[in-house]
Order: sequence, then C-alpha cells, then structure tokens
Amino acid sequence: MNYKLHVNNISAYDILINDSYDLLCDKLLEIYGEKFKNKKICVITDINVSECQLESFLNVISAINDNVFAFSFVPGEHSKTIYTINDIYSFLIEHSFDRSDILIALGGGIVGDMTGFAASSYMRGIDFLQIPTTLLSQVDSSVGGKTGINFKEYKNMVGAFYNPKLVYINTESLKTLTKRDFVSGLAEVVKYAFIKNKDFFDWIKTHIDDIMNLNSDALTHLIYESCEAKRLVVESDFKEAGERMILNFGHTIGHAIENDCDFKLFHGECVALGMCCALYISKKLGNISDDEYESSIKLISDLNLPIKYVIQNKEQLFTSIHHDKKNHNGKLKFTILSSFGKATTTDEVSDELINEALSVLV
Repeated sequence: MNYKLHVNNISAYDILINDSYDLLCDKLLEIYGEKFKNKKICVITDINVSECQLESFLNVISAINDNVFAFSFVPGEHSKTIYTINDIYSFLIEHSFDRSDILIALGGGIVGDMTGFAASSYMRGIDFLQIPTTLLSQVDSSVGGKTGINFKEYKNMVGAFYNPKLVYINTESLKTLTKRDFVSGLAEVVKYAFIKNKDFFDWIKTHIDDIMNLNSDALTHLIYESCEAKRLVVESDFKEAGERMILNFGHTIGHAIENDCDFKLFHGECVALGMCCALYISKKLGNISDDEYESSIKLISDLNLPIKYVIQNKEQLFTSIHHDKKNHNGKLKFTILSSFGKATTTDEVSDELINEALSVLV
C-alpha cells in the first residue's frame, strides 16, 4: 500500500510511504533526472542503523549511483553536538563534496536533525533527503524542515529551518526496532490526536492491538494520519511564528525531563510525561473535562508509555523550562489544549501551576 503527501511551503517536497524501497530510485530520477547518477552521495547514519540497515540501503542506491559514501557516528543525544557536525564537515571536504552533491539521512530523529543541519550549512546549503527509520522520525522529525543540534544542556538550541528534497518512509524498517524504540514513537503519534484530530484519538484507542503487533495496514494509516496532521501545520507556519508552536505539546516539560534524567529516558517517553503535565494544566484551566483528561492519560498508559517519573533536580528542571527556545521576551510559551482535539499556546501558565502538574507524575 503506497501513500503520497505533498508539502507545499518555501521549498516543496513529497512524502512517500511504502513498505519497501522499491519506489526510491524512480523517485530520485524523477527529482534529479539523469544528473543524479553523477552526483556524490553521502549516507549519514549512526552505528546502530549502520549495522542492520546500511548495507541493504546502499545496495538500493548503488543501482543508479556508484559514487556513494557512508558516515556513521555513535548513537544518542550526547553525539548531537557541533563536534559531530565538525566531523561530518571534515568527511565531506575530504571527499570533495560540493554544492551539487547530496546528503541522505538514514536513521532516527537525531540522524535526521544533524544531517539536515549539516546540509543547511555546508557550502551554505546542499540538498538532503530524509529516510527515517524509526516511528518517531517517520511521523515527526523528518517532516517540517526543522534541523539542529544541542548546545550544552539546551535541546536543539542551534539549528536551521531547511527542507529536504524528499521524505521516503519504508514501514518495514520499523520491524528492526526494539519494542521500546517503537513505543517511544507512539508519543508523537498520540500528540497529533490530542492537538489536531479527535477522530484519530478514537481510532488509536480501537486499534491498539494492531498497532502493537505492527500490523502493516495499521502502521501505514497511523503514519499517514500523523504526517498529514503535521503537513497541515507546517504549510501554514514554516518558521514557527504561530500555529506550528502547537506541535510542541508536551515538549516544553518533556525536553526539561530529558535533561533531568541525563537522557536515560527516550525522547518519546519524556514527551509522554510532558503531555501528562500539559493535559493536567489544560484540565485545570477548564479547557478539557475530567473524563477527557482521564481517558487521555489512560491511552498514554495503554500504549506502554510512562505516566510516572521521579524528578532528580526540580530547580534545574525549572531552569531548563524557562530557557526553552520557544520562550519570547522572557515569557514562557506553553502549549495546552483549548478543547479536546485542538491546541493553542499561552504565556499565562504560572510556575505554580507547572509545579502542580509535575506532582501528578509522582
């Protein structure tokens, strides 16, 4: 089953969803023509993906281009720094990459963010492709053109808005994930249900077994609905000046928890905890009912995502929250639900209410 979405903003691109790489070469020749065969290609990935997916992917690309290089780095947030970017620059210079060449991100969100940032800045910008291999990257980070790296303890503080030429999603790659990796991605999926699509919330509730069993049709529908929700948002607000900020639902506190646990929890796990807090705040402000709040927390739990967490350093956690890059003029910008299935941003969430919300995690 094949799906195609078209993202139309500053530089348009397609999102292809398939259960193999069978359509990839034809799509690359459609985009670049015969010139693709003469370009240098650098596939950037991490060591984990390299061990299980790189060789088969290189075999696909080498059918139409035999000038392909690969660069791998140690997986994890601690590699998402300017030092790894420097290593990528050095590799590209060493192999004489120029503006006409292409980077390919093969991996999860960290790989995609870093490859995109390297592409946006190397020689002031070269093309790159997103080939996301985790659920989280397929439904979220590969779409929308956000790239970036961490700076000190601050998540994604340095980056650029830079669109790929193509997002190609092979659902079969999800079968290489650990259960925990897969479940982590479900946090971003359920986020779209909370902020944009109540019907999607109901669909997820009734298809949990199919989702957990990696049913192909269920996964394709889940990815399509998630990408469509994000497409609608990023088309209207590419550089996060307004509506795009609703995509940060659960992320302000989630990013702070990532720092608090020194990244021992996965990104999606931290977002799930952040969404628990944001849902509580939405309830306390009278925007969702007690029943909607309880059913939302239950769905998060039913998806095997965490709803409890012991904070290690609350003072540092609040510092991280207030240094979030989305804040403006010293005011905290917080995403909440204005009603069930619809989100908004506000700068009127007090530290007292945040502290109260954090208490529900205990």
